[in-house]
Amino acid sequence: LYISLVLASPLILWCLVRRPNWTLLGSAVLYVLARWFDWNFASYPPGTTWYFNPFAWQLLFIFAAWCGVGGAAQLQFLIRSRVVLALAVAWILFALLIVMTWHVPFLESLVPRWMIKAIYPIDKTDLDMLRLTHFLALAVVVTRYLPRNWAPLTSKWLRPLILCGQHSLAIFCIGVFLSFGAHWILMQYTRGVWEQLVVSAAGIVIMVAIAWLLNRAAKVPSLFVEAAELEPAKTATEPGKA
Repeated sequence: LYISLVLASPLILWCLVRRPNWTLLGSAVLYVLARWFDWNFASYPPGTTWYFNPFAWQLLFIFAAWCGVGGAAQLQFLIRSRVVLALAVAWILFALLIVMTWHVPFLESLVPRWMIKAIYPIDKTDLDMLRLTHFLALAVVVTRYLPRNWAPLTSKWLRPLILCGQHSLAIFCIGVFLSFGAHWILMQYTRGVWEQLVVSAAGIVIMVAIAWLLNRAAKVPSLFVEAAELEPAKTATEPGKA
C-alpha cells in the first residue's frame, strides 16, 4: 500500500497543487466506487487480494495531503464548531464501547441486534466508513485541544519519536524487515507475553537508533564541494580580475 502510494505521489501532488478540491473529490469518488464494485489488486495465493486496498485507503492519504496544501484552513469552521466537537466525542465514546464489547460479554449483550447487523463487519481491507469517520473524529478532538506549538511536543522525552518522524520513509522500510524478523523469532521460540514485549521493545530501540544515526549523518559536512561553489573563488583569484 505505502509503496504504491509513493509511486503515485508525484501525480497526486501535481493535481493537489493545481486543483486541490477536485483532487479530493476524485479521491472520494474512487473510494466509493472501489467499495461498491469491490475493486482491489490480486495477491498471492490466487484468489486473494491486497490486505490494504489502495483504491480505498488512498482517500486517507490524499485527505491528509489536501490538508497540508491548505485544505485544513477550509475546515476551521468545522473544527471550531461545538456541535461537531460534541458529535466527534460521542462517536469516539461509541467506538470505545463497541471495542469493549469484544472483551466484556455483558456489554455485548447491551448492543441491539439491529445495530450489530448495521455496523458489522467493520472492514479493514476496504477502509470501512466507521473506521474512516472514527479517524476524522479523533482528528477533530486532537486538533481542537492539542495545538501545534504545544511545548511538550518538543520535549526531550519525545525526541525519539520526533527523529523517527523526521525519517519516516526509512524507518518504515526498516520496520518492514524488522517485523518479518520479529515474526520469525516468535515462531521459532515461545510466543508468551513477555517474549512479545521484549521483541517489540528491541525493534523500537533499533528503529530509534537508526533514526538517530540518519539524523547525525545529515549533519556531517560534505567532503565534496559543488563546482558552482568553486567558480566565484576561482574568478576572484585570476590575474587582472582585481
